[in-house]
Amino acid sequence: MRETNMVMKVLCLTIILTGMARPVVGAPVNYCDHSLFPIRGGSQWVYSGTPLDPQGGYSLSVIAVAPTQTSSTAILTATFEDMGQAVPLGFACDSGGIRLVEVDNFTIPLGPLGSVTLSLTDQQGYLLPSMDVIKSKKPWEMKIRFGGTLFLAESGKTIDMSGELEIDSQWIDQEDVDVPAGFFPGSYVIRQDVTWRLGGRGLDIVPEGFLKITHTRRWYLAPSVGPVGAELRGNRSELVSYSVK
Repeated sequence: MRETNMVMKVLCLTIILTGMARPVVGAPVNYCDHSLFPIRGGSQWVYSGTPLDPQGGYSLSVIAVAPTQTSSTAILTATFEDMGQAVPLGFACDSGGIRLVEVDNFTIPLGPLGSVTLSLTDQQGYLLPSMDVIKSKKPWEMKIRFGGTLFLAESGKTIDMSGELEIDSQWIDQEDVDVPAGFFPGSYVIRQDVTWRLGGRGLDIVPEGFLKITHTRRWYLAPSVGPVGAELRGNRSELVSYSVK
């Protein structure tokens, strides 16, 4: 009996010293706080130009970030000068990187062409993966399937549509970037080959109601700052000011 009591006391002391008496709960982690895109609550980036309109401009503002032990969700707004309104934008993040939140009725302005309103139905891969993947210089892919409507400004026509967005990305270089917001040495240059495949009723501007749009974009990201510039079809967007909290 005495030996049994001694064993029980030793076990109790071990539990007390090692904390085994209660589960250890890890602190929430903001997985959206990426080295090349630090998405933190209250942060903001203001840009001149857009991929389709060099005379325009827009801003990204982080409204809130909800971190957990295994993943995080960030809610941003994108405000375009020519629209005069804020468009909600959500990111889902984990140890693998940053991807878009699957949402309904998300509107993307297309400049003078019109706009597209989408509901994301399926998603694979990451928009921006972890630094380990980026530094490996191996390409990565993101695919999104969606449904929605396409508004053509010139004709005033609205088309029900569905389609897929595919972005093939790869880190190709590091460059010193000089923009209105400052000088950012060693910025990462990401090449993105973007393909839109659109189909739907009323797409009579192309054979069989199917439209394919491809372009290549260069995305410039400064460590601890975020996107500082982008180039698409001769148009350039540059960071004018920023505040990373």
